[in-house]
Amino acid sequence: MIFSGNFTIETEATLRFEKGFLQGGGTIVNNGTFHFNSFETKDIDSINMENNNLIFVENSALVHFHNTVVINNNIDAEIKILSNGGFLEEANENVTLNNYGNVEKMPFPNGSGGSFYMVFDINNFGILNVGENQTFLMLGISQNFDNTEEGILTGTGTFDITANFTNSGKIRPGSEVDTGTLEMINNVNLSAPGTLEIDLIGPSQNDTVGIFGTPDLQGNIAITLGYAPDLGDEFTVLTASNGINSCDFPSQVSASFGPFDTYLFDVICNNNSIVLKVETILLGVTDFEKNPIDFYVYPNPVKDFSEIHFSSTETNFQFEELSVSVYNMLGQKIKHIQGFSGETNSFNKENLSSGVYFLHLKNKGQLLATTKIGVE
Repeated sequence: MIFSGNFTIETEATLRFEKGFLQGGGTIVNNGTFHFNSFETKDIDSINMENNNLIFVENSALVHFHNTVVINNNIDAEIKILSNGGFLEEANENVTLNNYGNVEKMPFPNGSGGSFYMVFDINNFGILNVGENQTFLMLGISQNFDNTEEGILTGTGTFDITANFTNSGKIRPGSEVDTGTLEMINNVNLSAPGTLEIDLIGPSQNDTVGIFGTPDLQGNIAITLGYAPDLGDEFTVLTASNGINSCDFPSQVSASFGPFDTYLFDVICNNNSIVLKVETILLGVTDFEKNPIDFYVYPNPVKDFSEIHFSSTETNFQFEELSVSVYNMLGQKIKHIQGFSGETNSFNKENLSSGVYFLHLKNKGQLLATTKIGVE
């Protein structure tokens, strides 16, 4: 089929492409369904595609692209792939997929594994979703794969990337209904301002990214809590089979559960894994009202030594395992003091440089009160 100008697939219409050439210099505007089907050879030459609804790839094997081809998968549009095979840019050609909608490698109904590769430039502004037991292969050392700040890579399958990968967007393991593991192979580095998004929905129920390689890791970690974890609980959220080359995530991240309580997690970079550990549970406003604490340091500012004072207005309140954490103005914990024997305890500034600090009084890791001090 050879055409020029625009060719429109109307809303209720379906174009089935089973074999042969689509060739021209025009644009296919798909408002209905563009259906790649059959294992026959298919070629697309010098055609732009504006997908506004559904491109469905079903039992299609290879589709070859020639010369200049641009596929725009627009907002709310879908490319659903229920097939092995791939989209292949011929040598020295110029093919680009700009995804603003959703591209999904769907799991087969019988649960079998499958793979689909894309050998062309990809700019992801939307969602790339790989299903369970499925593999998306973004291949070609001369190809570019850019997950932009708006882009999301998600699923419970595998992204195998040998293209030049740049990540400024989100990595979101798991599915919409459950946690899971997203595997990533080969050229995988997580960079700022990208974000690793993790769901924690129960003990030993959390999302995980498994990287087969030696990644450099930086950016942010965002946590969504589906339950109230306990102090000291640990969650492995990333593993790297060959070791982590560098790790520059924030040292601590927070998440909320319910209307009031906030949880602070230490981000622990190990040789082969990233672990989140519940370091502090910040009680909500109603909890502070139940346990009002008088908490201050005197003299303040601190020159060398001062005293930490705390007491409760409730006669039946019990101090059990008290500690004080010292935070700088950036929110970084720089000192932790344990073993308080009474309501007045000595405070030594030690190696604290001049400046303003926040002290958190905790009981069994739960925040009771805060105060601000100056250090001279």
